[in-house]
Amino acid sequence: MFIFVNQLDYSQLNSDTEIRHGTQKDAVELYKKIQVLVKENREIPFTGAFIDDNDVLNIGLKGNQQKYRNLFKHIAGNTPVKFYETDFTFKELRELQIIIRQNWGELEENGIDINFLCLNEKLGVLEIGLEKVTDEAKHTIVNYLNCKPSALKFIKAQPAQPL
Repeated sequence: MFIFVNQLDYSQLNSDTEIRHGTQKDAVELYKKIQVLVKENREIPFTGAFIDDNDVLNIGLKGNQQKYRNLFKHIAGNTPVKFYETDFTFKELRELQIIIRQNWGELEENGIDINFLCLNEKLGVLEIGLEKVTDEAKHTIVNYLNCKPSALKFIKAQPAQPL
């Protein structure tokens, strides 16, 4: 048994009771606009986004991309926004997640017990929950994905339990 965790879809938020503050609502609306823009413009080095404790939307970009910072600031208008840099785009991490999902059985056959996958937009990494986090398991996954180890964060996870 396994669990897949994907990017939070803020379009699901449709009532004011789910929003803590008015400024958070503005941040959510801005995030929805950015999701559309990024889907339509795949060249944007978007790495993710999150709303911080001050209800400010933090937008991740791969590298210092002033062109795209300016674009997002323009879209934001008066809505406050911050930027952070990561080493991998959301698309790159998503591709790694898909490879694991498509080859889950093969990894299990090689003794890799993955319990969950999660794109962590705040850290800009793919989190992989393993029953046993060992150097061998990490090495196997990094080699299997042919990626930089810094793209992944390994987390000790409890074995999946039937409901």
